Amino acid sequence: ARRSNESSHEPIQSSSPFTSLANFAGSVPRFAAKVGRPSAVLNFVLGFVGFVVLTMRRLGWLSFRLAKSEQQLHKLTYEDPLTGLPNHRQLLNLFDRAIIPRAGDETLAYVTIDLDGFDEVNDAVGHAGGDEVLVEIANRLCEAAPAGAQVGRIGSDEFALIMAGTDREKALQAADALRQAVARPIEA
Repeated sequence: ARRSNESSHEPIQSSSPFTSLANFAGSVPRFAAKVGRPSAVLNFVLGFVGFVVLTMRRLGWLSFRLAKSEQQLHKLTYEDPLTGLPNHRQLLNLFDRAIIPRAGDETLAYVTIDLDGFDEVNDAVGHAGGDEVLVEIANRLCEAAPAGAQVGRIGSDEFALIMAGTDREKALQAADALRQAVARPIEA
């Protein structure tokens, strides 16, 4: 016959830390009855289980925050914050990766686009307006770039295009398409 103060359920089978804690907590009343001070042992164990659960939640939150911080650090390190394009550092990395696997007659094109007179744009429309122009130029360059090419921002008013696995004629056509995209008037 089973005593009335013993638990009548079987332990839960799982590998979760929370399940292990639940199994442990389920055995506490039996242990507390044997010790003779059930309320003190039960309070201690429940407090300890609560502490462990809160600690595990906090560690999960800290792990999530760490992952988010790593993503943000990567973004700040390799991405231009205004345009979202690869920055100078990332373009150099992409260039290094693109230069190695070239075949004998393939050309690696590196085209730079410098917006001459951009200080005058900032003077005329302010820095916020100048930023809008830079974002528009970045969008146009991305649209005009051939498939597989990478556009990035390498300076305040400088952009670049890396185009691997191409030939001289295609590289010149891509450069002309970029020039035409930038030359179109920007509507206010």
